[in-house]
Amino acid sequence: MTPMSCQYRFAISLQQGLHARPAEAIRSTASLFSADIHLSNGRNGRRADAKSVLSILSADFRWLDECLLETSGADSQEALDALTKLVQEDLAAREEPLVETEPQGSSLRLPRSLRNLKPDFIAARPLAEGVAIGRAFFLRTPSFDDLASQEVFTSTRNEKERLDKAMECVKGKLLAHLELQENAEIFSIMKTHLSLLEDRDWLVHLRDAIASGYTASQAVMRIRDQYKELLQQSTTAYLRERWIDIHDIAEQVLENLLGRTIASKRPLPEGPFICLAESLNPSELLWLRSAPLQGLCLQECGPTSHVVVMARSLGIPLVVADLASGGIREGEEIIIEGRWGAIFHSLSPVIQRYMRREASLIRSQQTQELCSTARTHPQVPVMIRANIGFRDEAPAARIQGAQGVGLLRTELLFLNRDQAPDEEEQYRDYAAVAASFHPEPVTIRTLDVGGDKELSYLKIPPEANPFLGYRAVRLYDEYSTLIRHQIRAILRVSAQFHVRIMVPMISCLEEWLSFRARLESIMQELDQEGIAFDRSIRVGLMVEIPSIAFALDKVCVNCDFISLGTNDLLQYFLACDRQSEKLAYLYDDLHPSFLRLLRKVVQDAHARGVRVSLCGEMGQQVDKVPILLGLGVDEISLSSQKIPDIRMAVERQDPASCVQLVDRLLAQGTAHDVKTVLECFWEDQARDLTDVDLVILGADCENREEAIRELVHRLDRNGRTRDSIALEEDIWLREDVYATQLGYGFAVPHCKSRQVTANSIAFLRLKAPIAWGESSAGTVDCIVLIAMKEGATQQHMKVISNLARKVMREEFRHALRTENSPQAIHALLCQDLLAHESGVQ
Repeated sequence: MTPMSCQYRFAISLQQGLHARPAEAIRSTASLFSADIHLSNGRNGRRADAKSVLSILSADFRWLDECLLETSGADSQEALDALTKLVQEDLAAREEPLVETEPQGSSLRLPRSLRNLKPDFIAARPLAEGVAIGRAFFLRTPSFDDLASQEVFTSTRNEKERLDKAMECVKGKLLAHLELQENAEIFSIMKTHLSLLEDRDWLVHLRDAIASGYTASQAVMRIRDQYKELLQQSTTAYLRERWIDIHDIAEQVLENLLGRTIASKRPLPEGPFICLAESLNPSELLWLRSAPLQGLCLQECGPTSHVVVMARSLGIPLVVADLASGGIREGEEIIIEGRWGAIFHSLSPVIQRYMRREASLIRSQQTQELCSTARTHPQVPVMIRANIGFRDEAPAARIQGAQGVGLLRTELLFLNRDQAPDEEEQYRDYAAVAASFHPEPVTIRTLDVGGDKELSYLKIPPEANPFLGYRAVRLYDEYSTLIRHQIRAILRVSAQFHVRIMVPMISCLEEWLSFRARLESIMQELDQEGIAFDRSIRVGLMVEIPSIAFALDKVCVNCDFISLGTNDLLQYFLACDRQSEKLAYLYDDLHPSFLRLLRKVVQDAHARGVRVSLCGEMGQQVDKVPILLGLGVDEISLSSQKIPDIRMAVERQDPASCVQLVDRLLAQGTAHDVKTVLECFWEDQARDLTDVDLVILGADCENREEAIRELVHRLDRNGRTRDSIALEEDIWLREDVYATQLGYGFAVPHCKSRQVTANSIAFLRLKAPIAWGESSAGTVDCIVLIAMKEGATQQHMKVISNLARKVMREEFRHALRTENSPQAIHALLCQDLLAHESGVQ
């Protein structure tokens, strides 16, 4: 009987083509079936084995390429259905956003204050931000090719045994890395490498090469180079850069076959160093981190390289530059700047000092008030928590100032594997996150799969509309053992740490009562087994289905908190697929009806003593913060990197004004009208000319460049400039024309600039006087920076003239020089200098 054959044609919808992650998703799904499964590229005629990532990558599937999926065998229809569903519904989620970077040296922008000091530098392409200072360490990777070429073939059996032994050794090392790895990005990359090592296309080619008379090492070299030739023909940079991953795996196998180790390349420095190399493999980066690596300068590296992904996740600055022409000497101290794109060398003491201060300013901005509760103007606490998916994201969330976790997406622990994690694995994972934040709470969302998050091992039948179908809490009865293990793990963690349980997709009272009964049953089970847990653990639900918003009077009787999942709530409320480009005009969280729904939910919950958090996209947008505060939201949960911006926005709001704003917004008829009122709110929102944070006392500046840079940096930290480098340029344009020294030890650098978002005055008092330009008017120890919006000409001159008059008064100068707190200086400036200029906005 001829095996059943099925086909499905589609176009590649991923702009980066079928790169490693979607290819691995296809391989993982295809491997569940016994059928032969192939993908054919209509553009180039290449045919790929769908059960091999390397075969898929080699077929060079690009955006919009026509693809033919073919299955044949006993379960070919089931395989086709599963892969068709993957292609139609899940592949888009595997797309990786590209980081836009400028071409090397094309738009190097150094602060004017630094350019004035005439540093020696090499223009570079910035790929990972940060400032790194260390000794230059050149890594020259030896080639194993010559050694491998000299090998003599023994026998096919012996060479295959050598290969198998080497592959098993590399696999063991990768598994050890995975076991210890807590960084999500590195974990994902190591899993990709493990998948490549075990790839059946790779293994078949290796064994065929050995059968043709090549030694194991020569076979690895030969197949490695074949993949390089194939992948580097691609016009897609992302696919070309996957060659590095194959090269990395091949090098590790060769090291084992030839009896060499990565550490034999060269001893690493004992002190802080910056590695300069032609290129770098992910495994080499992990090796470099065993010493005090500060930064990376590479000759060749693309923005989608896994080394770049790892560097960013580890906070290691990385730039790409032409190192051959730079004249950098081994062992000399160099500095790389991963924001501007520069490598500084032949450092003078002045440049060393400037860049060390720059690094310090960046650190101070990152750590400013990160662990304090965000408070609105009248000291109303609003908790700022993190949304995370993996335990290794916890440290970064803490650094950003998260006060616990508002949403731990447990489904990510269940995805991309052949079977569900058992109770012990879940317990360890949840406990690790909770320990990182203790005593702050960690809100653990129970399993939320189905829809766009499919678990292949659950075998959930395909549905015409999975987002409205069998998903989340609706699965709990059928998969009761799975949920039981998860709840047991969470309860066990509660014995040691502060955790909360949150249930997704509750649509009615019956579902809520069913979950509460399930939870109580499991609690009784643990009691009988003598296992400790917190009997009073707080349990809440997500409001993401509109129907539950109208049942809160019943649900809140035994609910400790609710969380607004605005992403799904909005699409269900407006019957609007949030992924549809054609419906994008409808999917708007500023729709007045949606805002009325949110206010109803908050008011109904508060009336029953239940706190309300928000964990959707709406909580990540600075311009929406006044709305959330006006609605009365108690907690905002968001992506870690957005926390500092949202915290600052919260702290600057007056709750009474926010309530009035929401009243006005709810009276509007359309989303456009709401946006207009919101824009006016932000435009009219008065920002004082100065702020306590704009007062700097005891600054250790040695020259005018350092002083102006610190003042501009403080304006940037306070959210008063669009582009700090461009603003500084505007300040120096005036400094170039005439001296801004007033006399009496005061200088007043100033400008009008389109880069200013709020008219501002900043004050800096020096630890010791400095010269100010080439003026003969003596030294300066007090500096007042005045930065005005481009159209504020009249007010600009009024403030300067007012300041000049005040500086003439001895008591004013004395007070500015002797007051010991920023608060006192701020009060003095507001009282004496700005009293008649309160209308300057």
